[in-house]
Amino acid sequence: MSAPIEDAERSPGTTLSGPRRTLFGVIVALLAVSPLIVCEGLLRFSDVRIADDPFLNFGQVDSYFVQKDIDGRPHYQVANREVYRERHTAFPVKKSPQTFRVFCLGGSASAGWPHPQEEIYTRYLQRALEAAYPHRTIEVLNVSAHAYAAYRVRLIFQEVIEFEPDLMVIYSGNNEFLEKRVYGEEPTWWEPVSEALNRLHLVRRVKGSSLGRRLWPENTLLADERQHVAYEQWSKIEQLALELRRNPRQYQQVKNHYAFSIQSMVETAGDRKVPVILVSIPVNLRQWHPNVSDQALEGPTRQMWEGLYRSGEGLLLHGDAQGAARRLREAAGLAPFHADTHFALGRALERSGDYEAALQSYSRARDLDYNPFRAPSDLNQILRQIAARYDHVSLADAERAFLAASAPLAPGFDLFLDYVHPTRRGNVLVARTVYDEIVARGLLGPPSVGSTAVFSMGSQAIGGSTPYDEERDYPMQGVLVRLFVMMHQYESAVEKARFLQNEPGALETLRRKEDGKLVDAVLNVFPEVIKQERELALGVAADPQLSRQLEARLKTFYRENFGGYDEFRTTAAPSPDKTLPAT
Repeated sequence: MSAPIEDAERSPGTTLSGPRRTLFGVIVALLAVSPLIVCEGLLRFSDVRIADDPFLNFGQVDSYFVQKDIDGRPHYQVANREVYRERHTAFPVKKSPQTFRVFCLGGSASAGWPHPQEEIYTRYLQRALEAAYPHRTIEVLNVSAHAYAAYRVRLIFQEVIEFEPDLMVIYSGNNEFLEKRVYGEEPTWWEPVSEALNRLHLVRRVKGSSLGRRLWPENTLLADERQHVAYEQWSKIEQLALELRRNPRQYQQVKNHYAFSIQSMVETAGDRKVPVILVSIPVNLRQWHPNVSDQALEGPTRQMWEGLYRSGEGLLLHGDAQGAARRLREAAGLAPFHADTHFALGRALERSGDYEAALQSYSRARDLDYNPFRAPSDLNQILRQIAARYDHVSLADAERAFLAASAPLAPGFDLFLDYVHPTRRGNVLVARTVYDEIVARGLLGPPSVGSTAVFSMGSQAIGGSTPYDEERDYPMQGVLVRLFVMMHQYESAVEKARFLQNEPGALETLRRKEDGKLVDAVLNVFPEVIKQERELALGVAADPQLSRQLEARLKTFYRENFGGYDEFRTTAAPSPDKTLPAT
């Protein structure tokens, strides 16, 4: 009987034994993945920097600096637009032995925006250290970035830690809710695999690429520039409740991400034997209304709350602060998570002389803001915990310094231009708080002069060579009017606009920058808005037709004076952020 055809045609030696078959499979697998192994090796040993944030995908991170010769010496100079490259911040590539180099990182409050460069806290700190330690060369380098959250500040930190720092100062926390993103909330079975893969440079590079932005749009961002700027602006104008704050699980992840970013910077600095000063975050508590209040009440309970709330505001307008406080306490009992109720209660308590209770109410209002642009108290608590955990870290407690400087009132426009950006006096206070911590830790040895002498407001060390009056910095004041109306601080906007209208030459200066038109428009619309709000508080029924007309004028005002609305609508369509019922 003849053998089967397939057996007859099989030549001797073509059958692989078990071990040979395994070896052959391994070789094939290695050949298949070898290009990936080569790519991973090239990325690891090249100068390409790949972000390693476990919460978000950024991919490749370009340098924030360029090298250039200045006075015949190689320097690093800020090149990134969002790190205020117009300031031309630069420093030698090779640090001299007598130099004490400080890098200051954070967002726009740390950067001193919108003040001119000579009037920011780091410039005051530089002058103070030079006066106190004349035998040392002092470099205080502000590499803060506009509207950067701590996870983006960390990207800058990871570069400047290579530039021979003697001290890192981190003042960050007001921008943690800006960019649109969605965090994973529940552990998944594939999470350990994902964490292992994320250790590979190649995987992180792909996830942060244009392909990654299509596959993981909810948590992939560009590394070299902030995203969703139009959305940020219009989410405040439209008063959207952000999912990042409204959803407790998302809010917890925001805090986790912030803690990771700060702690990662701290631990990296510790590995390099570089001390760190964390700056607690002061904010305007007393004169900044919350952006968005959550109102979950319905039916008769909501009507009861609204009656108490309006009655309390009315009593406050009539000068009965104690009666207003009683009504507003009842309203807060019905709606304990309504930020505006706590803010109104804070004003009533302040006017009745109960300053401690007023401070607590103002702080509660800040923490309950559902579209926050001020660091919630939870983030300061995280800073305090991290500072206490490490020997090389200390806390410059600017939050408490501002509270003490404003006492018995809560901090307001006495120390802030707006919601978080300090006035000139506030910037001096931040500088002094950091300076005192440097001296207390002995980082430069004993100073040659005392802190009081250095930080006298009239001293040459702080004042510089040219007197500066921030109220007469009209371009800056025009910026503030824009911020006030964007965030519905109507009374502050009208007060600032009237000041500029009455200042000789102010509107002419602003019209050269297109902000004079904005001032005119504010005075044309918002006094009527304020009048209507006060009449409601006093129990005067609003005319429905006039209310609709005023609402239409408001929409026209914002569309004409703030760009990016169409982009915002496109971004907002799939967003979980939402408009809460009006109060």
